[in-house]
Amino acid sequence: DGTWPVETTEFHQIGYSQLQNYFLILLKPNRLAYVIPPHHLQTPFANAIISANIKPGAQDGGFGFLCGFQDANNFYAVEVSGTKYTVYKTVQNQITILTDPQWKPAEGIENVDQYGQINLLVNCMGSSIGVEFNGYGQKFVVDNADSFLTGDVAIFASSGANDNTVNFDDFSLQVRP
Repeated sequence: DGTWPVETTEFHQIGYSQLQNYFLILLKPNRLAYVIPPHHLQTPFANAIISANIKPGAQDGGFGFLCGFQDANNFYAVEVSGTKYTVYKTVQNQITILTDPQWKPAEGIENVDQYGQINLLVNCMGSSIGVEFNGYGQKFVVDNADSFLTGDVAIFASSGANDNTVNFDDFSLQVRP
């Protein structure tokens, strides 16, 4: 039906703002909340292009997309925090950083729109992951282990030392053969 989940726990709130943006609010430090979008596509899929306009929250918090998503312990992640990004994989709950250095400058991220949003586009083409901010120069990372050639996608937000609120708008998902 295309409706995103709405829920409140002691750790997070997810739902719609008055402006009809979708938000993830982390209420406690050092937490992560993710949501699989309500798409009607047959999973798992190998080649996904994910895009959204995102209003970042706390400077020490993060946000981004998961792809190649198998379950809460197995996925690729593109995480943005402040003006930097990282790409990593989690295999059986063990994190392996794929970017070198771990946190890279997010070129183009300073170009926010009138609502304070940036556009994040992530290409998940099997084990090759492309990251682009505001249409500026896509950068690719490859997982030579080919850990997750197929899977689902999700949006996420994380908190650092403080709580964090991240708004997502105009989410789109394209799947390519």
